Amino acid sequence: MKIFDCFLFCGEIDILRARLELYKNIVYKFVIVEGSVDFRGNPKKAILDNDFLSKHSNIRYFRLNSEDFKVDNAWQREFTSRNCFKKGLSDALDNDLIIISDVDEIISPTKLVKEAKGIRVYEMSYHRFTPNYQCITANWKHACSFPAKYLKNYSPQEMRLVYRGIRLGEIKVTDSFKLIRQAGAHLSYFPISKEISIYQTIKDKIPKHPEDHVLTKHRSFKVTPKYFYCLTFLGIDILGARLLWGISCHPFIHFSKDERLILDKHLKNNKMRALISCKSSYNILSFATSIEKITWRLVTILVAIYGSSLRILIKLFYN
Repeated sequence: MKIFDCFLFCGEIDILRARLELYKNIVYKFVIVEGSVDFRGNPKKAILDNDFLSKHSNIRYFRLNSEDFKVDNAWQREFTSRNCFKKGLSDALDNDLIIISDVDEIISPTKLVKEAKGIRVYEMSYHRFTPNYQCITANWKHACSFPAKYLKNYSPQEMRLVYRGIRLGEIKVTDSFKLIRQAGAHLSYFPISKEISIYQTIKDKIPKHPEDHVLTKHRSFKVTPKYFYCLTFLGIDILGARLLWGISCHPFIHFSKDERLILDKHLKNNKMRALISCKSSYNILSFATSIEKITWRLVTILVAIYGSSLRILIKLFYN
């Protein structure tokens, strides 16, 4: 059985290097798609050049140009990019394993189910900006793996949506899946360069997302640096989502020791500060799991009240 690791790449070079090293002994081919335009259609420079690619013979790289996108729509550009994975899977057999994710969704190699029997969705700790800043009230569940035979009937994008069960047109993946708990980490909004601040990273990245990627009144991120750092310290979601954030003293403890060494080597970001501090990613993952079925709605209401109240106070002093 061969393993194909398929993901979108948008400039997160340190995360990419960590991923390549983590998976080098288990993945047959990395199928990477990068666009010459962002999801809004704005031109952007390619990060992966021939010099980088020549050092990694196990990468199948596809770069999409503006004319590859038939519809002028941000979501459709993302879906088209993800469906391009099939170009790199021509030699995949029915029982080969396909991983569909984004580059910043890292499945622990020891947690990856290395068998072509059904669909797996991987629960991940949810981090922003730096490894130690973690969402306390929700985990991430989007990366998946499955036998290649599923791509005879469904597109990569449709397989990506298997956990949420979203219908695209008339097609929806109806097969059941198994959720693999505490299986990785989602590393969102990490600076792509040590010369760029976290605040500037967010300012640069938000305009590249679909306008409705978060359905809140704060999604445009029109705040000052002081306002931003007050939000993050207090654990208020910067885009207005009903999520609470805090510090994890051991953010990768749910990875194996060898995997942690690789992640720490490539992700030497400055640490965030926050009012809420937790012992480890295990504690946060377990807490988020414990509230997701029974008390999650109550928790999100309380988080929304907390965030809205403090935003008013912060705005008086810093915006």
